[in-house]
Amino acid sequence: MRKRWLLAAFVCLLSSCQPQPEKVIETPLQESEAVSDVALADEPVVDKARQRLEAFVEKNADAFVDYAMRAAVPPDLAGTIRKLIDQPKASKGLVSSEYGDLKLPGVRHVDVLKEMYGAREDAPFFFQGVSLRSSVMPFIETLRHLDARGVTPKMLEPTACLSAIEQLSASSEGQEDAFIFSADERVALVDDLVAHPFDISDSRAVRAWIDGMLGEETIMPRLKAYVSGKKQDRGDSVKWAALADVLLADHLMTYAEIVKFNNRTHLTAEETASLGNKPTSQKYARIALERVKPWFEETVKAQTEAAFGAQLQGLYPIHPQYERLVEAHHRYAALPDWQTVKAGKVTAKKASPVVRALRLRLAAEGFYHGDVSEEAQKTPEFEVYDNEIRAAVRVYHDTHQLDYDEKKGLQKEFWTSLNTPRAQRLAVIDENIRRWYSTYLVPSDFYIYVNVPDFHGEVWKDGQLVHRFPVVAGSARRSCDPETKQWYYINATPLMHANMLYVEYNPYWNVPMRIEQEDYIEKINADPTWLETHGFEYYTENGHTILRQLPGDNNALGRVKFIFPNPHSTFLHDSPQKRFFKYPIRAFSHGCMRVWEPLKLAEILLKLDGQWYDGIATEIEDFQTRRIVFKNRFDVFIDYFTVRVDDAGLVYFLSDPYHYVKDALNPPTAKQLQCKPSEKKFIPRTSLQQGGEDVGSDETTGVD
Repeated sequence: MRKRWLLAAFVCLLSSCQPQPEKVIETPLQESEAVSDVALADEPVVDKARQRLEAFVEKNADAFVDYAMRAAVPPDLAGTIRKLIDQPKASKGLVSSEYGDLKLPGVRHVDVLKEMYGAREDAPFFFQGVSLRSSVMPFIETLRHLDARGVTPKMLEPTACLSAIEQLSASSEGQEDAFIFSADERVALVDDLVAHPFDISDSRAVRAWIDGMLGEETIMPRLKAYVSGKKQDRGDSVKWAALADVLLADHLMTYAEIVKFNNRTHLTAEETASLGNKPTSQKYARIALERVKPWFEETVKAQTEAAFGAQLQGLYPIHPQYERLVEAHHRYAALPDWQTVKAGKVTAKKASPVVRALRLRLAAEGFYHGDVSEEAQKTPEFEVYDNEIRAAVRVYHDTHQLDYDEKKGLQKEFWTSLNTPRAQRLAVIDENIRRWYSTYLVPSDFYIYVNVPDFHGEVWKDGQLVHRFPVVAGSARRSCDPETKQWYYINATPLMHANMLYVEYNPYWNVPMRIEQEDYIEKINADPTWLETHGFEYYTENGHTILRQLPGDNNALGRVKFIFPNPHSTFLHDSPQKRFFKYPIRAFSHGCMRVWEPLKLAEILLKLDGQWYDGIATEIEDFQTRRIVFKNRFDVFIDYFTVRVDDAGLVYFLSDPYHYVKDALNPPTAKQLQCKPSEKKFIPRTSLQQGGEDVGSDETTGVD
């Protein structure tokens, strides 16, 4: 009887009702059957009850952990994002107290991001939970190699963003490691159920029991530590995910502005009007922002890496030179620094220690492809100035716009160029990459492209290079501006985007007043016959008299000119001074571009426009002026890049006649820019010769 009474009392305690806990579990645990108050006479009562408690623990051990992990709920990601961007000083620096020693940048587009995040209830752009979307990986890879795109830390500093992504990865490691009760812990759980019995069929009572394991006097310290650690990890993940998402969004807009939308040469008529008479940096910034917003909204919708990558690729300049320069950056960034080579004399087929150094130096940059192994260096032939090294030297001259004359030997300019450090070459490449972000080029099916430092023009049709031709561009003559009292290049060929209007055979040359004053007026005043002798005349129209040169073999514009109206009155034209084309650096004109074989260029353009006929070649021999207006007003782009890469990947380092690249890398001081204007006395005309034909519209005027 005593055994039956003890069993009944224990079962009563196990099944007794406990106060309901405040926390209500949403999903019931798997429950074991209630302990029966009837026991077999031949079984130990307590052992039977314990077996059923052991079965209860065994069946529900994983559910205990799942419920306990509800205490590891992280902060809301959307709320954390809102906290970051809602700070009063978010534009100067995000909350740093939560991010340790990490130097956090300000958010450049904080107002736009507040608006955009608000429209999506602060949901992240680039995360699903705290998992980074794979689609954004192309941009993260771009951030890791911004230098290859010419982007400097001053322009965009991604360190904090990349650190946040790394920290997120670190805090996420092991988050999925499952907690498993050890055998001893399972015994301890059963012991606690025996020692503190309650109705195990009551899920609310079970939840209260698990909550107790996370309290101060826990029976499961390892579970408590596990839950606490996971809560910290999940909280850290949310913290880093929020920071990464905000910075990725801000950096994406900044990057898009840098490489495309800040380009002021691509202003529409509406944008130009919005600038008013006094454009400011703030007005330009607003235009860039209005450009980037729809692009950003479209880009963050991309669901695949390919789609996101395509959006990024669409930012870059369309001309193949841009991507070739990026490849050149990678190449020169990977090269070791080369050794300085002492200047010396070399003679064909003769040995000299200078040749050894030349082979190694030119091989280091990829101009010499012969054997430079240690074994080869031991041979006598390695120091002989043979055809192989001579060819490499010739290529080096060609790719650096150097005069090559083997009879004169290797000149000072060659050695100076050869000893330019690799880092300096890389810096010039990077600055040229940056210059592409302000290019005048826009997508076009048919255009002429002139790169001033290259002293060449190109005709492009349907993405293919049709014709490449040498040009003479504006000289590098400096003059002192009387208003600003600063030096400027008075003859610099203006950079622009215009549209070709017409080609004119046997043109007049209307001499600009500046050139008349500088080159002709004293001769004209001194000799009354000078005008007739040299094929010039003064012509008056609407009360305005100009000096102009008549068509002929000696006309400064030659036999043909190509007019694309622009504010600078510059154009492409022929020239009787063919001698200037023999130089690799051809900066000799007053600003216009003289064309080699201009009649061939005219024929190519008219054929592409559908207006060429064979009779033109003979008709123009009468020196009568003929104008053919193009049906297709195709584009003309004049740009300035001091590095280009040919189809074979050979890098050409060109001249910098107007110091645009040099001054960008090493800006001149105010003192260096200052000058004192010289007083130039205007010389009046004392002898005028009237006559000639109507000069027509102002589109025929221009500088040589």
